[in-house]
Amino acid sequence: MGKMKEIYTLEQEVARDAEITLLERIDESIKQRQKKGIWRLWAKALGEKASECDIESDKVAVIRTIVVGVNFVTCLFIIAGIIRHW
Repeated sequence: MGKMKEIYTLEQEVARDAEITLLERIDESIKQRQKKGIWRLWAKALGEKASECDIESDKVAVIRTIVVGVNFVTCLFIIAGIIRHW
């Protein structure tokens, strides 16, 4: 009887581990889809798709993001300078 209980407990642990692994995979898949969705929206907000090739379009979107970031930081410095000398 003791051996059967050990086997049953082992089967429960394996089933629980498989369930956790499945849940982790589902959670990871959802996060990846959300990231792709957010990136897609950001790339569209930056402007027209640069190319039919997704890899090339992503590279262009990264360059556009850097340009927007530099512009944003420059504006912050200008605003800080105006406030300082007010």
